[in-house]
Amino acid sequence: MAELWDVYDRQRRPQGRLHLRGEAMAEGDYHLVVVIWIRDDAGRFLISRRDPCKPFGLYWETTGGSVVAGEDSLAGAARELEEELGIRAEALRLAGSICDEKHTHYDVYETRWNGDAGMLKLQPGEVVDAKWATFDELCALDDRGEFVPTLRYFREWFSPENRSGQNGFRC
Repeated sequence: MAELWDVYDRQRRPQGRLHLRGEAMAEGDYHLVVVIWIRDDAGRFLISRRDPCKPFGLYWETTGGSVVAGEDSLAGAARELEEELGIRAEALRLAGSICDEKHTHYDVYETRWNGDAGMLKLQPGEVVDAKWATFDELCALDDRGEFVPTLRYFREWFSPENRSGQNGFRC
């Protein structure tokens, strides 16, 4: 089944049009992507490894994906979390939003989960592995070029020095 996205402008105003995934987006058009950072009570992050057939195959990342037409950001985040890892989110908190020059608005969520990574239900074709990682381990993966580059904001947002918890909205 074809995946359709709602189209937004740079200021995130809905344009009343749909976009078919896989087709080039028109100049000035944007779509919405959610990213979910899962942390346990020890402060570790649950990360997953992308299927080798996907762009950035075998890179590590945090869970996320495109919000489909008619879906809001929060519903998209909950759906992606359950689809990719089999986790039902009890509480998702919007940490911030970012937009890029490549037609994407990102809503970044945080949630808590204390389960065993080995018990996850990994989505075939999307995720091949998952593990818990400390902030320093995330930095090491990024330094080695093994972490999806669009997630580099984590260094600022989740740095132990960022005690305020303020992440922000950037557009």
